[in-house]
Amino acid sequence: MFKFVIGKPESTEEGYDSFHVVVKDKQVTITSATTPGLSRGLLTYLRTLGGDIYWSGDTFSEAMVDNIGDTELTGSCWVELRYFLNIVAHSYTTAWYDFDKWEYLLDWAALHGITMPLAVGGQE
Repeated sequence: MFKFVIGKPESTEEGYDSFHVVVKDKQVTITSATTPGLSRGLLTYLRTLGGDIYWSGDTFSEAMVDNIGDTELTGSCWVELRYFLNIVAHSYTTAWYDFDKWEYLLDWAALHGITMPLAVGGQE
């Protein structure tokens, strides 16, 4: 159902990590020269179906698959480097996350095209 292609997208989008999504006969093909572009293209497509992902949960469902119709989408990011988290998040929030929550947060970051998650180690 999903096909990811690393290569130059057929897109006129200006920006970084541009992507091109083509849906034909329920086959979704996402093309980008970068992996953040591929994941951002996937999120953009899922949003057209009514789904989204938040820190607190998501709105994806199997029923979304029934809504697949032929379409074409393009997009890109307007900045080259995208980060998330800050020094306070590590102390007050993420210190209490279990593996499942970290895994979910990394999925969130990938789908949003994050290229630089802050990782604090050995701070005292």
